[in-house]
Amino acid sequence: MKRLGQRMLAVSCIIALSCLVAAGVAVAEDEHDGKIDPVSAGFTFESPYIHTSVRPVFLYHEFPSDSIFQGGDLKVYAAQLRLAVTERLALIATKDGFADLNPDAFSDDETGWLDLAAGVKYAVLDDEESGLTVTPGLIFELTQGSSDVFQGNGDGIVRPFVSAGLDLEDINLIGSIGLDYPLDRDKESTSFDYHAHVSFEVNDWFVPLVELNGIHYIDGGDVLPVNFEAVDYGNLGASMVDGNDIVTGAVGTRIRLSDWAHFGAAYEVPLTSREDIFDKRISLDLLLKF
Repeated sequence: MKRLGQRMLAVSCIIALSCLVAAGVAVAEDEHDGKIDPVSAGFTFESPYIHTSVRPVFLYHEFPSDSIFQGGDLKVYAAQLRLAVTERLALIATKDGFADLNPDAFSDDETGWLDLAAGVKYAVLDDEESGLTVTPGLIFELTQGSSDVFQGNGDGIVRPFVSAGLDLEDINLIGSIGLDYPLDRDKESTSFDYHAHVSFEVNDWFVPLVELNGIHYIDGGDVLPVNFEAVDYGNLGASMVDGNDIVTGAVGTRIRLSDWAHFGAAYEVPLTSREDIFDKRISLDLLLKF
């Protein structure tokens, strides 16, 4: 019954948010200002900027051959929604979608739904003169996803975060930190993540970028007796991950198709000797602002 209630609540919230976004309900004055959003680590690297948008996302993720999956890949098809309620306040739906899991160690491929995550963010500082924006927020992740694709574990995760952006005309700097705190710490691991983005506007439409993403595991769960986790994709509740760190780097671009449509692409690999389930990843998105 609890899972059914969570599903109904999540579906209702996303349908309501989708209708508002589709109707173009937004009051932010700078929603078409063309500011650059991050591309990689799409479930955790939240932009500091307030806008109403739809962001279809595709991830192609390969597993290391020496991991428990013995190679193979994961494909994720998702769509993020953001609604600017005021110039500083936004409702955000940051995680959803469908996963196609194809590890070489399994005889059969698996498919299923991702956990849903949504919340709110508020720009406490938005200084147009200096170009500095600082935005804290809070996200809650449900556990209605499919266990076949390593979702649906635990009782949910509370995620506070802070993102900041500095727009220096041709150079864009973005940073973010966040904490994944599970409501049941025996079922899921507790982790701290951090992110950085640097991009340079070569011209009005071509913006190459470099991004850094890191995860530090504070405390493991008590579900699986293994020493690796599912990075930003999921939470296994692994029992032997305390103190583990994994850092990845991404290179890519944002292409301004128009003021309201930005295409993003990034190629990401581990920078640390620890890889867990991360060999390489391609992230593609299309940010549509309303």
